[in-house]
Amino acid sequence: MLTKPLINPISLSEYEAPSFAVYYYLIVFTLFLVYILLLCVNHYSHYAYYDGNGVAELYDHKIHAFPGTYKFSSFFRTWIITPSLKLSSSYLNFGYHGFNPVPMLTFFLPLIFGIMFADIGHGLILMEFGLLMMLFNGRVNGMLSYITDNGGVLFTCGLSSTIMGMIFGEFFGYHVNILPIKLFIPLINVTLPFSFMDNIMAAIKLCILIAAIHLSSGMLIDFVNKVWSGEYLKAFTFSFARLWFYIGFIISIFMNKLDIQAWIYNPLTTFGIVLPLMIMCVGGLLSGDPVDGFIVTFETAIESLSHTISYLRILALALIHSLLSGIFIDLSGGNPFVLLVGTILILVLEGLIVFIHTVRLMWVEWFSKFVH
Repeated sequence: MLTKPLINPISLSEYEAPSFAVYYYLIVFTLFLVYILLLCVNHYSHYAYYDGNGVAELYDHKIHAFPGTYKFSSFFRTWIITPSLKLSSSYLNFGYHGFNPVPMLTFFLPLIFGIMFADIGHGLILMEFGLLMMLFNGRVNGMLSYITDNGGVLFTCGLSSTIMGMIFGEFFGYHVNILPIKLFIPLINVTLPFSFMDNIMAAIKLCILIAAIHLSSGMLIDFVNKVWSGEYLKAFTFSFARLWFYIGFIISIFMNKLDIQAWIYNPLTTFGIVLPLMIMCVGGLLSGDPVDGFIVTFETAIESLSHTISYLRILALALIHSLLSGIFIDLSGGNPFVLLVGTILILVLEGLIVFIHTVRLMWVEWFSKFVH
């Protein structure tokens, strides 16, 4: 049977095996999904055009924005890469030349969205809606064209939501145990799958780990850009030292937790936190601007903490999604019309909110690490 979600988070610890109905709906959704996907592949089998005032070139090691029309020669580039190109070109100005962040953006954007919006049923609907929008791409004008042009984003976000729904056990708001395997993450001592509402502390650890991986990748891009451009002093005394500090800071959080004495006496505090900060200050002295070096060092320490905390919005929005689904199930009393209206509201309103917060993490927290 399906376990009905309750508003009290303490009561969500029990899972029951999913009934035949879950697998039935999964099969129906999957067959319909494959059908639409085949239609989309046929629709994009030759090439497609993206008209815009600026397109980021993907196939060079640098991003070169240029006006006009660009021809994509494959289905994958058209519906997966193009939306990421649009998002990156909306933030990166035309003067940016460096490591191309588009492939990483293509991976991280749906991943973080899927964790916030983890639900098998909602994810499948979002995937199918995205594929339908891709079929109508180029056939409509006006406001609807903004939706059809970004069908690939909806598809990848829906795919991620479906996968994360399997990991965290959500199916249209019901809690199911559908994943036969368990995955242990040793650094944070968390075993997947688990419910965010059942284990808040494990969810917080997971959010911090996601923040660490995402932000570290941005700092690594900044280091590569500076080495590529020949700014070796800044590359090693700022970019590399900042990455060194941040990794040491994150490991210290998981090791020392809130134990003040552990923070003081642990050698990692000296070699993983204090030493890279000192290198950044020395870098300011060597560059001839000690005041700026001190300010940058202080800003790095504060920014690392604040940007990491910002990723806790993943937990907040995941909890809101689970609670809203449970509320509509309780209000429906088994009425399918109420469930349908609730599902539509969750997909449209909450899906939009989750997407906005995901883009914010990309633009503000991540891009700021390597776009100056």
